[in-house]
Amino acid sequence: MSLSSKVEKCIHYLRTQSKRLKNWKHSSHLSFSYEAELTLSENPNVLNYYRLPSISEQEWLALPDSQKLKLAEKLQSNLVANEVFLVKLSSSPKFLAPSIIQEYGKRMEMNETSITNDLETIRKELEWITKNIGLTSLQGHVSTPEAAFTKKGVLNFVQLDHDITLLSNLSYGYNAYLKDPSKIPSQTFTHFALGPLDKRSLDRTGESLDSGVLQSSLDPITKYMYSIVYRSDIYGQNRVGFEIRNCHNRPHCLLSKMKVLGEQVQNDFVHFIDFTDMSNFLLNDDTQAPNRTIQMMLDDFSPEIEANFEGRYKRKVHLGRRFLFPLLEWQNHPLILKLDPSRIDKAKASITTATLNYQKTLETLAQQDLSIEDKVIQARITLAKWAHKSNISKHLKYGYAIRARENSLDN
Repeated sequence: MSLSSKVEKCIHYLRTQSKRLKNWKHSSHLSFSYEAELTLSENPNVLNYYRLPSISEQEWLALPDSQKLKLAEKLQSNLVANEVFLVKLSSSPKFLAPSIIQEYGKRMEMNETSITNDLETIRKELEWITKNIGLTSLQGHVSTPEAAFTKKGVLNFVQLDHDITLLSNLSYGYNAYLKDPSKIPSQTFTHFALGPLDKRSLDRTGESLDSGVLQSSLDPITKYMYSIVYRSDIYGQNRVGFEIRNCHNRPHCLLSKMKVLGEQVQNDFVHFIDFTDMSNFLLNDDTQAPNRTIQMMLDDFSPEIEANFEGRYKRKVHLGRRFLFPLLEWQNHPLILKLDPSRIDKAKASITTATLNYQKTLETLAQQDLSIEDKVIQARITLAKWAHKSNISKHLKYGYAIRARENSLDN
């Protein structure tokens, strides 16, 4: 799919959500906001609405687009993280952030956009950004006056949302790989923060909920998880909330999750309190491979993966262990057990077959004469294939839909 087609598709999805938002009743205490990460290569049109601080607005508008881009690229190469990179033109929409901040590498961030209790306003802004600046990597925020949430409900909701989203993206990535083998899937599994949710990270979220103090001060990676993250540090005095970090460049996904999350915040996540224990679906620091052959290979994966982190938020955990994610007890997941009996059997069969094939492929890969770098790449492909062949994300979504109907949730 071309980039223009993706943009058009996202705009279409955003527009279809408008009707659902008009009749949505929610507490006036809720606030919604978002931030967007972008790059000059992917979003050159941002220079139609922002300029370099050192050049006057009149001079900037007189420059050809190619010159603007060249000057911006030169300035960015000399900036460090958190420095002001671009400032807004006076003719730009009021809701856009007054400035854009340099992030790491070639990324920049727009993080002072609207704060509103009207999701339709957010929808319109996301549509405008997508149409005029392009697809950006988005994070959303839902905040409320300080509240004592029921910990079990929050943690279950976070874990379920994380797993369904991650598994869907793995399957999508495998489809993209089949069409274009240069697009190696499972990139999040070698990212410094966006790997699968583990027990340590979820425990930190629980500690934050207990104490009201964000535990990222003790473990910085906690607030960079590929999931919905509890935050008590960024919404102002006496406000807490949640950051949505797993929609990336899908604005319609972000809008939908902001609505669902807003509903759960209002209801104290009550619909997720009665879940059975889900610790079997979390990686632990002591999670072991099924045999020594695989374990030794994963031991070699850790330094290879960490070498790409550029010194950011390193953790003293076994990074290769991320590839044991498919070997958790997915066939016994509470949402799988929510399915109709005939569908349960089909789901368990597809998951079991895909998991056995995944393990066999890892064993074969461990014995091949390849570099560790190449083995990591092959493991990423095998991981995405497992998610695709098992159909696990679809099974979990069906189970969630059944639970949603039972509890009148928005699915």
